[in-house]
Amino acid sequence: MAAYTTEQLFSTSTQKAEGFATKAVDFGSPEFAFTTLVNEQMELWIGESSENEDEPLVRVYSPEQRDEFMIEVYRVKFAAFAEAITAGHGFLAKKGYNRIVRDIDKSNNAFAMLAGGLADESGNYTKLGRLAVISRGAEALFVYAHMDYDDYPKYEPTVSRFLGALRMKEDGALQNAFEVVKAENGSEFFAAKGWSVKKNDKPERQGASDYSMTLHDQEYPNIQIQIRPDNLETGRKLGAEMIAALTKEIEGSSKAHFVGEPELTTMKTESGESYAYTYSRGWDINETGAPMVSEFQIQKNKDGTIAICGYNTYDSRRKVGEFDEEAGNLLFKNWVVGVSAYAAAQMSLLHGKEDFLRGLDIRAVGH
Repeated sequence: MAAYTTEQLFSTSTQKAEGFATKAVDFGSPEFAFTTLVNEQMELWIGESSENEDEPLVRVYSPEQRDEFMIEVYRVKFAAFAEAITAGHGFLAKKGYNRIVRDIDKSNNAFAMLAGGLADESGNYTKLGRLAVISRGAEALFVYAHMDYDDYPKYEPTVSRFLGALRMKEDGALQNAFEVVKAENGSEFFAAKGWSVKKNDKPERQGASDYSMTLHDQEYPNIQIQIRPDNLETGRKLGAEMIAALTKEIEGSSKAHFVGEPELTTMKTESGESYAYTYSRGWDINETGAPMVSEFQIQKNKDGTIAICGYNTYDSRRKVGEFDEEAGNLLFKNWVVGVSAYAAAQMSLLHGKEDFLRGLDIRAVGH
């Protein structure tokens, strides 16, 4: 079976070639209206906004090959901010794809480009999906093209133009999806609206600021942010204590168990200097079988402080297809909002608020 290059998987074009026309796609929601290039040999069906998020609002297809290839557009509501790349990864996992890649160069927090492959037990790919995601804060638009894996070369010109020429009618105002949290030591980070932020400072921790974040008083997802006027090596020791506490809790529990080995990552600058360390590990709840994930990142912040950031949430990337539709949607949405809120807090500390805000501009990536 053919293997496609990264350039093929993420090919885009704004060229109005023969047989393609610029068309407006508007299903009654100005913030999600867009124009793009559509293959004139295919039908463009536009529906109306619906409460049923599993039903597409737009379909592009050839009547004779509608079971072979289709582009669909979905609109999904979340409980809080949904970062585009995270939402896209969760969407493709929910659709059953077990190999998912992201085009970082063509993506930011507002817009993301991803591709998914469905591999059988022999490792051969049978299905291919390409996806563009537009985040509007607590809602997202998913532009999803799917086909048999071997048919991709036939439909690549259509997909590359539909996704590449996609231009939103409105800029969007993603900055309104966040509130600024100001620590006593002067550090600032973004908290996604809808999340409760609790300050947990203790008198003996001079110069430190600790926060916990929860969503609608649910146990999961939850986030911890600890800011310290220390160096990265001290942060590593504090992070090791948190990891040890998690390990003791899970291994000593009759309600949960670890799945697989921990993943450890060191992030370095171009000059080779380490600026962050990440630990991630999956675990399952015994009673329900729900897949979970915990992650900690110890990082050197832009303002010279350090932070130990962590989250615990459902993991929609594992056990794909093992749950019914309702449970699958619950895993998908909780994972997306948990990881998205964590990323907003963690990245705004690591790179600064201004850098994070620049990543919310959909026009910056051409859409």
